[in-house]
Amino acid sequence: MAAWIRSSATPWWQHGWLRACAAVTGMWVLATVIAAYRTTETVRLYSAHGAVRVLEFTGGMGTFRALRPFLARLVAHIRLALAARRRTRAEHLRDEMREHGRLRDVGVLSAEEYEAGKMRILAHHTPATPGRAKRPPAP
Repeated sequence: MAAWIRSSATPWWQHGWLRACAAVTGMWVLATVIAAYRTTETVRLYSAHGAVRVLEFTGGMGTFRALRPFLARLVAHIRLALAARRRTRAEHLRDEMREHGRLRDVGVLSAEEYEAGKMRILAHHTPATPGRAKRPPAP
């Protein structure tokens, strides 16, 4: 198409096909950008009861091949940690709160994320108590 515009007697900047070429080129660039954006993958790791994002990694083409050994080791460590869980709920609650506090102290969690996670952890570990029946007031 560009060769046909060049061979035409009309100046190239006034040719009608120039708009079509520009539109096709623009769509090609946009499609390339969208395709590059869509080929990224994101791995997110959330805490168990706090539901707080602890790790987020976004990689493009080719980076996940190098990340696979790390993810395999991470999964193995998570399985080991699950197997070594504390026996009582109180010990588990203490460990989980301690870890969330450590993550806040090193800057992984913001203060708002920490507080929201703390509330979710405490809500999960607090046993549901049945409502108490209210007695009618004395006359």
